[in-house]
Amino acid sequence: MQSIIYAIKKPKLLINYITLKDKLRRSLDISKSQINQFIKEYNSFKNYLEKNYGNLPHSILTPIRGKVLYCVIRAIMPKIIVETGVALGVSSFLILNVIKLNKIGTLY
Repeated sequence: MQSIIYAIKKPKLLINYITLKDKLRRSLDISKSQINQFIKEYNSFKNYLEKNYGNLPHSILTPIRGKVLYCVIRAIMPKIIVETGVALGVSSFLILNVIKLNKIGTLY
């Protein structure tokens, strides 16, 4: 629901979100079922965060940025990830969870 309210306040983001799955799928050269699976996994991750830590400010990791980060790491399965700068550690937590699912990678 919060994502919908956020998109209504910023219509340009709603348009971007509608095309996000297709752009990611083409950019990462993955199937529709893979991108749908990755987004489903991301939504579960986001629900876990909200349930256990409450709603996080969008400035930390917006719904679109979170999905992009999750899908890119999930699809390309990098061995090394370097993150510079950490605010509340939300993106680090996301990256570490994707590394665990991929069963490959190290976050520095």
